[in-house]
Formats: sequence, structure tokens, C-alpha cells
Amino acid sequence: MDVPGLGTFERGRLSLLLDATPYVHQYCLEMQNLAGDDAPRLQIDRPADVWRHVDLGSVLVVARDHGSGRDVFVSLESNCAWEVEHGLQLVFKNGREVSKVGPFDGHVSNASAYDDDALDGVIYRTLVE
Repeated sequence: MDVPGLGTFERGRLSLLLDATPYVHQYCLEMQNLAGDDAPRLQIDRPADVWRHVDLGSVLVVARDHGSGRDVFVSLESNCAWEVEHGLQLVFKNGREVSKVGPFDGHVSNASAYDDDALDGVIYRTLVE
């Protein structure tokens, strides 16, 4: 799968971004729907096109989540066209898997972000309830 604009991203990390694509796409679509009919619409013909509207950050933050044992999380804050204020946060668990996608909140898991153990393992928590 081709992800536009990510040619400089390290090959091993590219697979993690590809794994994150459906969640980033869902986040984008939900924000576009919440914005209403008057908001400008992004051109996204297929899920991978969402990356055309992301400016990947260059600062990685390494942290541990409370209660996660020895797991290490790497968080990347990026700018995105659909949510200028909160941007996009991508979190990778132990450098091997996507563990959280959504607006930047500084937390490395949805369980800690919402203080809800039922969200343990949830990569994207819908914004629409």
C-alpha cells in the first residue's frame, strides 16, 4: 500500500503507520462529520489518502503507562488538517504495534486518558457516542 508523503519515514516504521491508517482515517472522518456542512471537506478517496493531510511530527516522547508493567510507549504528536487545535497523536507500544490513535492528549493509552480500564487495548476511541 502506498502512503503519500511518507517516503522519508524509516521502512520499519512505515508498517506501523500503515497499521494505524484505518484508525487515523476514522478519526478524520468523525471530525469532518462533527464539523458540519459548512466546513471545508478534505479530498480522501481511500483510507491511505488521509496521510496527505498529516504533517508528521519530529519529536518522539518515550513513556510508561501506569499499570502497564514493563511496556514502553513512543508517542508522536503531529499536525493534521481536520483537527488544527488537538492534532493527531500516534502511540506505539514497545516499538512494535500501534496502541493509540486520536487527538493529542498526552496519554499513551485510552485507558489512562479516560481513567477506564475497560478501554485497555482500545486503539481508537470514537468521538461520537
